[in-house]
Amino acid sequence: NSCGVDSDTIDVDISGQTPFVDLGPDTLLCEGTTITLVANADAETEVTWQDGSSLNSFVVDQPGLYSVHEVNRCGQIQDSILIAFQPLPEPFELGNDTTLCPGDSLVLTAPVTPNDMEWQDGSFDQQFIATNSGIYSLTIRNECGSVMDLLTVAYDDKALQFPTDSQIAFCIGDGV
Repeated sequence: NSCGVDSDTIDVDISGQTPFVDLGPDTLLCEGTTITLVANADAETEVTWQDGSSLNSFVVDQPGLYSVHEVNRCGQIQDSILIAFQPLPEPFELGNDTTLCPGDSLVLTAPVTPNDMEWQDGSFDQQFIATNSGIYSLTIRNECGSVMDLLTVAYDDKALQFPTDSQIAFCIGDGV
């Protein structure tokens, strides 16, 4: 201006950013598996998990509520996730292999379960009536796996025959 010239400079260091964390939606895992939760924090951000640990990742192997808190000079944020575990279907037995007489049938009963089940013919009923010889099976499955059992049913078609004579002749030494 008319009074002179003056200038000044300032060195501005734009670094860091507001923390951001997203652990994702609540999750259902299969029993025996793990999941690694990750906090994508930069070197200037302090990370604290629900158990007080401060690594950028946390391995989950048990059901529960997990949370992470991130803080730096630009701000702070927290997120949490509920982890549940789905067990594998329980093993079961349909029973022992069996032999039936002609005209008999065998009622096979599935165990009570919240999981999906399917008989060898594709049906889904709680019971299956075996009326023919063959191999009968039931498969129980969920998102984590399946279990199956087999049962063999045979029919004894040999009819009992009794002598038609009311008297039978025996000799000494014969057996009946």
